[in-house]
Amino acid sequence: MKKKVKLIVSITLFLMVFNLIFSFHASASSASGISSGQTYWIVNAHSGKVLDVNSKNNVIQWKNNNGSNQKWKVVYNSSGDYYTISPTNKSNYYLSTASTSLSNGTNVCITSGSSSNTTRWAIEKKSTNGNYIIRSKIKTTFVLTTQGAKTSDGANVMAYTYSSGNNCNDEWIFVNSSGYSIKSVSIAIQQDKSYLERFSSQPYEINKVIADATKPFYSRWHIEFRPSYYNLSSMKMDTCPNGYIDECTTSNCGSICENRKGTPNHHKNFDYNALNAWNNYGMDGNSIRFITVGADLCHKSAGKHSKGALGMASGNNCMAEQNRGHMLNVRVVQHELSHVYGAKDCGNKATPCIMSGGFDKNYTYNLTSIWCADCTKNFDRTRY
Repeated sequence: MKKKVKLIVSITLFLMVFNLIFSFHASASSASGISSGQTYWIVNAHSGKVLDVNSKNNVIQWKNNNGSNQKWKVVYNSSGDYYTISPTNKSNYYLSTASTSLSNGTNVCITSGSSSNTTRWAIEKKSTNGNYIIRSKIKTTFVLTTQGAKTSDGANVMAYTYSSGNNCNDEWIFVNSSGYSIKSVSIAIQQDKSYLERFSSQPYEINKVIADATKPFYSRWHIEFRPSYYNLSSMKMDTCPNGYIDECTTSNCGSICENRKGTPNHHKNFDYNALNAWNNYGMDGNSIRFITVGADLCHKSAGKHSKGALGMASGNNCMAEQNRGHMLNVRVVQHELSHVYGAKDCGNKATPCIMSGGFDKNYTYNLTSIWCADCTKNFDRTRY
């Protein structure tokens, strides 16, 4: 009888230890937020293009066309704390460096078999922006990178020493592709004169804003925005003689601050300028229009002059002020684009939400949780 008790206790302890080990490995495989065995689009955080295998088994970046050569199965190996990454169009082929001796510019391709360390990668999630770094097991200072921070289709992918600069061409976003297809939407980014003058020292600032702002739309809704950039030169607000930060007053602009759409002297009237742009500028075949301005936008709220408005949206048109710094600019774009897809303002809720301003200081741009449950009910990804 005593022997049976000991045996039962031994088996119980073994099962407890086994469960602990299994739990540890299971949690480790998802510690970075990546689910082992799942398929993903691996999106370059700088270009918005996806990791792609061409006909010569070379790895490049390309716009997402829902091809099987652009979907990657990611499998975790707990004993070595690394992942293998394989394209779904070729069985038993894996993402690999072309050499076991790494130097800046070592090519990345796919190769058969996963026994070599060239096919083993550590995947690290950055806490600052939610992007991922894909590190070579051979030497972890070398990471998956697009050559020369190019944004064009066909740009080569290689191993390069990691740099935490602004380009983010060595950082990636993992988007679950199982059972999904990407919906590509063309968007016209129209920049008015006040924006162009305010950001004259940062000519590509709007590109960075749009790239960061649209990340969660890709991750959560599988919407890929393809922007085209245009300049507007004759917005009414541009004629205000005292610059872009003064309120419209009788002495400045020749008229009182009136909240009327047909008041041409009220150069910064939000509704007036939005309608002026929407009625007089085409969209060049794009599905959505987003106008960026560098001027403070004023309106009347409760009978008082206010410069608190940052953006507005109607139908497939948006307009937003972009002079509040990169972080808030990103949030304004996300907020107005969400309106375009049907999301409503949430007010000042305790739960942070992009529609209530709760994420204004959150630098994790591609969080899928920026929308609360109420917003997701109204969000319609099929609109455009």
